Amino acid sequence: MTPSWLTRLRRAQQAKMDLVCTTKRVTNAPNSDAGYTATTTTILAACPCNLGGASGENERTIASRVSSGAHWWLTLPYGSDVAFGDIVTIGGAAYRVVYAHPVDSYSTARRALVEAHT
Repeated sequence: MTPSWLTRLRRAQQAKMDLVCTTKRVTNAPNSDAGYTATTTTILAACPCNLGGASGENERTIASRVSSGAHWWLTLPYGSDVAFGDIVTIGGAAYRVVYAHPVDSYSTARRALVEAHT
């Protein structure tokens, strides 16, 4: 597959993403009391995305091993930064990332398993 063809496939997949999400990451920074303070950073703002069920047997197997509750697969544009524990907001609903699928050089999008976050 040529790089230009792969770029076209990534653009086509992103064009099908009909939702918009914001992703925030919570990190712990040392404070002056020898403890930690939670800091929230916006990783992705107004990012196109999709939310849906598993697209194949591999994703169903991963979901059953990682999450015991209700879960969905989040699709983000290729190269998007998403990691375990991130909080993704779509509309008024919030989701927590429980698994971020690794990216390889032929990926056309980034996939992450999410569950409802309260």
